[in-house]
Amino acid sequence: MDEKEVFERYGNACANCGAETHLAVYKVVPSEVGVTLRVTNHILLCRACYVSLLVYEGTSRDRALNFRIPRKLYESLQVLSSSAEHFRPLSRLVSILIKTYARKPLVYPPRKDSSGEGSDWVRVNAWVDPKDHLEVKLLVARDHTSVSEVLRRMLVMYLEEVVPRIEGDGNE
Repeated sequence: MDEKEVFERYGNACANCGAETHLAVYKVVPSEVGVTLRVTNHILLCRACYVSLLVYEGTSRDRALNFRIPRKLYESLQVLSSSAEHFRPLSRLVSILIKTYARKPLVYPPRKDSSGEGSDWVRVNAWVDPKDHLEVKLLVARDHTSVSEVLRRMLVMYLEEVVPRIEGDGNE
């Protein structure tokens, strides 16, 4: 197995969060189990996702999900999380958004994701139901997008549409 093939297969980006730095190739199923050394048995992960995977193993039925959002969006969400009316922690909101998208993707049509233009990024870690995550991955692959992009759009939607209603400023 040539590591270069694995990097090419994943477009030189982490298969989980899309990061392009601190990448390494990891086996999906260990050789000891009898799986041959082939490209399809390997995954490209950044160090943060790999560490999350190691911490996660054996602790829960949920799956670690790491993605990046613009710092400005992150800070807006952190301010809200200190309020009793909103989700605490942010990972709980992410889990709900993933579940919602997995069940009703047509309710969230694609829109231009301009939330990250000209900003630095913050890594967010959350735990999500593996079935929901798989469903979302299949949906976003069909739409030629990424889980991170969908989550950024949904978090922006939460700030723009849901928060005003919770705070009593929304109409409808």
